[in-house]
Amino acid sequence: MDSVRSYCYKRISTLQITPDQLSALLAKLPCLKDVDIRGCILHKHALEVLNQCQSVESIVFCQENVLLSPGYKLDTAFSPSTPLRRLSVTIRPNIKLLLAFQQFQETASKSQLNLESLELSTSFWGLDTLSRPCSWGSLKSITIQMNTLKKPMEVALENPWTQHMDVAGSQITSYEFKPLAHATKALTSLTLDRCESSSSRLRGILDQCLGLERLHIHVLEGSQAVWTLFKNGPWACSKLQELVLTRIVWSSGDMRPGDTLQDTLRAMWNVLHQLGRLRVLTLKHVHKVDGHGVGMHLLGAIDWFGVSRRIERLCMTGHGPWTNRNLIWITEHLPLLQEMEYNEEAMDKIQLAWLQERRPDMRLTVAANAKKRY
Repeated sequence: MDSVRSYCYKRISTLQITPDQLSALLAKLPCLKDVDIRGCILHKHALEVLNQCQSVESIVFCQENVLLSPGYKLDTAFSPSTPLRRLSVTIRPNIKLLLAFQQFQETASKSQLNLESLELSTSFWGLDTLSRPCSWGSLKSITIQMNTLKKPMEVALENPWTQHMDVAGSQITSYEFKPLAHATKALTSLTLDRCESSSSRLRGILDQCLGLERLHIHVLEGSQAVWTLFKNGPWACSKLQELVLTRIVWSSGDMRPGDTLQDTLRAMWNVLHQLGRLRVLTLKHVHKVDGHGVGMHLLGAIDWFGVSRRIERLCMTGHGPWTNRNLIWITEHLPLLQEMEYNEEAMDKIQLAWLQERRPDMRLTVAANAKKRY
C-alpha cells in the first residue's frame, strides 16, 4: 500500500483488503468514481468507510462480507450531500445477516439520496421495505434479482422516470402491469428473466411504452404466449433497437381455431418487419411446439418478410438448418451485419465457406457455448 501514489484512478476493484488499507487507498485516489469491493472483508460498513472519499459515485458491495459492529453510524454516508448515484447490494440468504440488513434498510429509508441506479440481489427485501429506499423518485435504472418479491412493479411506480428495469425470478400480475404501462412512459429498456407473466400483459407494455429501445424476455410460458404477443398488428414501440427472445414456449394452443402454424409465424414476422430501427435480433428456441420442432422452419421466413436493414447482430438458434436462400438474402439485404450466431449443425461446411467468402467482414459465432469463432 505504501507504493500507491496519488494517481487519478476513477475505478477500483479489489480483493482481500482491510479497512485501514482501503482508507489509505482512498486517501491517495481523490478522483475515484467507481468502487467494487464485493471481495473485501471489512470491520466497518462499506458505505461508512467509503464516505471519506467524497467523489465516489458508484459503490458495489456484498453485505455478507461486512462484519458489522454494534452502533455503527451511516448518517453521514446517506447524507443528501453525498455524490453517490449508483448502489449495488448483494446479500445471500443468511439469517445472521438479517438484523444487520434491517438496520441498513432503516437508515436508507430515512435518507435523501439522489440515487440514479439501484441493484438489489437478495430475498430479504419485502414489499414494504423495498418501496421505502426506492421512493426517492430519482431512480432511472432498477435491477431486482430475487425470488420472493411479490410486487416488483411498485418500485417503478414510485419512480415514473425509470428508463431501465431488469426483473428476475418474480411473479408479475396483470394488476401491476396495467399501472406500469401508464406510469413508466420513460422506459427505454426492459428485461424479464424467468418472470411469471402472460404475453397479454406484456403486450400492454409494448403498446404503451413508446420509447422502448431494448427488450429482453427469457422463458415466457402460458397458453397462446406467442400468438398473443404478436397478434393485432405492429407494436407501438417502433423505436425498438434490441430484441432478445429466449425459449419463448408455445404449444398447439397458441393457434386460434382455424389458424395454422404458418399464420402464427406470419404474424410474428410481420411485427419484426415493422421494427425499422432494429439493430440486434436474437431468437433462441422460439419455435418449439409441444417440445418438438415444427414442420415450417422459422428461419425460412426471414427472406419472406425481411427485417430491418440496420441489423448489426443476428442470433437465430434451435430452429433447424439454414437454407441457401436464407444465406443469400442475408448477404444481400443486411449490409451492416457485423456478427451472426448459429448452431454448428445448422450450417454445413460448404455454406460456411461461401458465407465467409461473401462477407469476410462478418464474425460468425457457434452458439454451442461459443466454442468456435471464425
